[in-house]
This record gives sequence, structure tokens and C-alpha cells, in this order.
Amino acid sequence: MNSIRLHIYQFVVTMLLLPLLCACDGQDVPDPNGGTVPEGMVEIRPVLPGMFSAIPRDPGGVRSVASRAYDSDAITESKLDTNKLERLPHGSTVWLIVKSKVKGQATATYVKKSYVVFNPLEGDMSKSYLVPCTVNDNGDMLDMEGSPLYLKKGQKYMFYAISPARKLDEEKLARDTVGFKVKNGEYFYANDCRYASTTPDTIEVESSNPEDVQIIKLRPMMNQTAELKFQIDKGVGVHDLDIQPSGIRISGLQNDTTKNAVYGGPDGLHWHMSQSEGDDPIDLQHGDKVGMLDCYDYTIDTDERVNIEVPVLPMYSTSKPVIVIFRLKVNGVPTSYEMMLNEKDFKAGYSYGYRGKVSIEEGVTVVTWQFVSWEYDVNFPF
Repeated sequence: MNSIRLHIYQFVVTMLLLPLLCACDGQDVPDPNGGTVPEGMVEIRPVLPGMFSAIPRDPGGVRSVASRAYDSDAITESKLDTNKLERLPHGSTVWLIVKSKVKGQATATYVKKSYVVFNPLEGDMSKSYLVPCTVNDNGDMLDMEGSPLYLKKGQKYMFYAISPARKLDEEKLARDTVGFKVKNGEYFYANDCRYASTTPDTIEVESSNPEDVQIIKLRPMMNQTAELKFQIDKGVGVHDLDIQPSGIRISGLQNDTTKNAVYGGPDGLHWHMSQSEGDDPIDLQHGDKVGMLDCYDYTIDTDERVNIEVPVLPMYSTSKPVIVIFRLKVNGVPTSYEMMLNEKDFKAGYSYGYRGKVSIEEGVTVVTWQFVSWEYDVNFPF
């Protein structure tokens, strides 16, 4: 059902975009239907090369808990392969954040512009075109009435991308910080200055054609959450496997609500756009691991395996386990199973996979889990 809704949404977005598009032959870009470019300005047309959706972990080499059991930023950077980028889904919304700082100026100046992603079905399949649009506070596209972005000719800018284009904290924006509140269960992507591969370039705006139009190729974005993946297969004695309507529950996560304004509020934790090396986008309140998340979305693949993908806030926890309760239907009978994940460090951009098999042994239903520790890479086909 979720897949059907996604395809319907993509079809509707495509229909909305068609009147604004040139014939995409790999060279042309979507036409934002702009007017005459103002004197001394250049019309900016951004192109997005894609995102790093999941970073692979080392398949071996057990690490001790004392080493925090995760890759350092330097190791993460070495794993970012620009040949394995994935395009943002068609119809996604994106904030283009343009940063400029004049010499002698105390703070930077920011310009934000919302776009919708158009992925051509032929030609250059490695990039997404961004077409101006308007969005609501949740980052959903409202209409295609957005005007082009014009910037001063001869000036240098840094171009950041954030998706989805959710409502930004305007007070923080005025204080040289771009961000919003985030919670468990939410995917969002952004340029990230902790890594060279996702750090925006400084680009000089110039006019090289009579139309005063400049194509700006953005840097790849990176998932700002960690991702848990569960795959459950049918074993001996099981002919029908499904999830109950109540879904699964994950507890012991990083708490995404707080009374401490330094970290966030009741509507989520502060996330800000990383703007320098070592700048972690989320300041986590250590020891606050009482977060709970109910998940209802799942898919059943052609091999009749249940697949669940859940975005969670980055966290580091050795004292409290993460507990997952699976509410399954085995041969039509409602059954619940508990899984405990100990000494976990879920890092932004990484995917953590766990595979289980449900069997009936001597009349008792059991689940056998594989790869339930962080020192193994899990690479199964979701």
C-alpha cells in the first residue's frame, strides 16, 4: 500500500512538473519559467548529484567498547564513494541555502530557496534537477509558483542543500545557524562539513552566456540519521508471516523530547547544518536513553520476507540496551518477540542490519537472529 501511494505521488509530481520542463536530453535543465534577469545578477539553476544513503561498515575486526565501536570521521570519509551515490526520490523537496560573507562583516548572510526534485528518466541519470516551488512547514510541496534565484555577479557563495525543505528556525538563522527540530523516525539529508566529500564548494557567480544563467552543481548530501534494518524470514513450519497492525516498538533510543532548551524541546532535538570539520549537527544529552518509537511501515519482498527500515537519531549507549518488540502474525496467529541490542553506537549516515528467521520447533514458535552485533557488516537486498 505504501508503495502504491508513493507511485501515485510521483505521478502527480511529474504531471505538475511537465509544463516547466524542457526536453531533457542530458544537456537541458528544467525551465523555472523565469523572466528577465535583473541587471548585475545571474539566475542560479542548481543540480544535485545525489546522496550517500548508507555507509558500509567493516565486515570484520571486532572493536572493543572502549574504542566507542564506531568509525571515526576520518574512516567514514574514506568510505564515501562518489561512484555509489543515490538520487533523491522524485518529488522530494530541498532547501538551497546560499551563504555569503563580506570581508569585515561579523556574521554571514544566508539566502534560502525551496525546490522540488525532478529526476529525468533518460539522459544523465546521475543527477537531479531542482525546480523552484513553495512548501509548507512540513516540507511538502504546495505549488510550482516559485521564482528563480538571482545572485550578484562576481561574488562568491557557498551552496548547501537540505532535504526535506521543512520549516527552518528563523531565530537561529539570524544568528548564523541553519537548523530545525528532529525526532526519531524521520529521514533527512544535508551537506555535512565533517567530511570533505559532502562539504559545499565556494563558487563564484559569473555570467558565461547571454541569458545570464549559471548551472550550480551541488555537493552530495548525507543521511543525518542512523538507520536500523530488520529482515525476518520464514523458517520450518511457517507458511505465512506478517506484521500485526500495532507494528513494532523500539525503546532505549536517544530521547527526542527534552525540557532542556539547550538540547531542544518537547517537539524534538536541535539539528543544525554542519559548517566546519568536527561540527556535530546534533548535541546529544548523554544518559538520556528513554526514547521510544512505534513503527508501522514495512514491506514484504518477492521471497515473502518481512523488511522494516527505521531511521533513528544518532546515539551512543553502553549502559542501557535498545529493546525491539516485534508484533508478528505467524501462520495467522498474533505473536510477539523481543530483541535486545547491547552496547550500541548508532552513527549518522550508517545502516545497521539484523536478520531473523521464524520457525516452529516442537509446537513452539522461535526466532533465531543473525548478525546482531555491530562488528559485522550486513548487506542484504532491501
